[in-house]
Amino acid sequence: MVTPVIVSARLQEPLAARIAYAARAGELPAYLDAEHEAARLRVLLDGLRVELVTTPRQTSADWALAVLDDHLTALAALPG
Repeated sequence: MVTPVIVSARLQEPLAARIAYAARAGELPAYLDAEHEAARLRVLLDGLRVELVTTPRQTSADWALAVLDDHLTALAALPG
């Protein structure tokens, strides 16, 4: 059995690396804390996954992608 902490770490590290890269490349504000934003994104993904599994009649993959897109768009739009 894989513990949630290990799964979280597996997702956290690549997310933080990508966010740090995006900040260095000017795609995201340079002042963002990559580890913090990766944690926020991971929690958002976990919540979307729970919603999709537990309420499939009220949610859809398109809805989840729109929520995720809104989050990423808001991050990129922060004043830098």
